[in-house]
Parts: sequence; C-alpha cells; structure tokens
Amino acid sequence: SLTFKDLSFDLMENSYDSTAVSLSPLSEENTNNTTAKPPSPITLYQIVDSTTPTGGFAHSNTIEVARQLNLITDTSTLLAHTWDVLLQTVTSILPFLTTAHKILYQATNDNNGPTTLPPSVITAWSAIDAAQTATTTSHVSKRASLIQGSALFRTFSRTFPHINPALKLLKRAAKKRKGGHAATTFGAVAGLLALDEKTTVSLFMYNVTRDMI
Repeated sequence: SLTFKDLSFDLMENSYDSTAVSLSPLSEENTNNTTAKPPSPITLYQIVDSTTPTGGFAHSNTIEVARQLNLITDTSTLLAHTWDVLLQTVTSILPFLTTAHKILYQATNDNNGPTTLPPSVITAWSAIDAAQTATTTSHVSKRASLIQGSALFRTFSRTFPHINPALKLLKRAAKKRKGGHAATTFGAVAGLLALDEKTTVSLFMYNVTRDMI
C-alpha cells in the first residue's frame, strides 16, 4: 500500500518549475524584492483560517465524490487521491496564482502601497484571469472557482481594509467580464499584502490540502 514515504516531492517540484513560467509582462528581475519584510504571523493565520473561503468546501475538492464512487476505500487510496489532486493543482492552477501574485506584488512595490492600481496592472491581472477562464473546461469547476473568487474579494476586503481600494478596482474589472477566479484573486491579495511567492504558494497548497482532508 502507498505510504507518505513513497511520495516523490521531486515530481511536484519539477511540475511547478516547468509550469510556473512567466505568463505576465513583468520581468523576473523586477519581481524580486530583496528588502521585503517577513510576513506577520497574524496575516498568515488570517489567510489560512478555516472560515476563509479559499477552497472546495462544498465538495471537499473531489474527496466526497471519489469516496462515493469507491475510488477511495482506505488510507492508501485516500493518500493517493490527495496526491493526485495536489499535482493537478500544481500543473493547472499555480501558474495563474503565481502570475497574478507577481503582477500585484510588483505594483505594490512600485506604488509604495496598495492604495491604487494603474490601468496597466488591472489589464494584466484581467488577462491572466481570462486565461484561467479559457483553460478551465469543466463548467462545474469554473463556476466553483468564480464563486470562491467572489467570496475572497468580499472576505479579504474586510479582513485587510488597507488593500480594499485596490481590491475594489480588481473586483470591478472582474465583474465587467464575469471573471475573478479563486487562484488569481488569492494571488492578487497575497501580492498586495507583499507576501513572497514561496509563502503564497505554501498558503494556497495548504488550503487545498486542508479542504480535502
């Protein structure tokens, strides 16, 4: 039977490295901030709080359905299915998350704060959000992602009022084209909060795992 020791994290790391190619017009050198302060623990706790709508609460991110179809019958098959979902998230969702993060992270650094956003940043974020819409072929997954994204806008606007002005601009742009996915919204929030990419990815993947188990 499959155990935790059998899982190859090299596969996940390689998948992430190969898909997290720069999808935004921002250069890598412009997104590195060597003077960034470490995130506040309180901020991290607020983002990973179980009441934050960051994952598939309604369906446990396929776990419930997989159990009903007898694809999960014991601990080993549960672990295997969870691992498959995480790999799928790395290859199909993280590129949009990290690109959205880079766009807003750089904008926050350039403007010395997240109070306003230039039109070019809103356009860049909207483009990557539209790309996720185009590549999400399942209407169920697409609808769930958009609902979660809308919930994230509302929740984080209240939780972090200092980034609310910028989030309002993004939300308005998303509403015009019926967009605003969970991953791109989460990435935007993390960028506005000046969280580094590694922390952002770790928080997102933690939420995905937690919502399954």
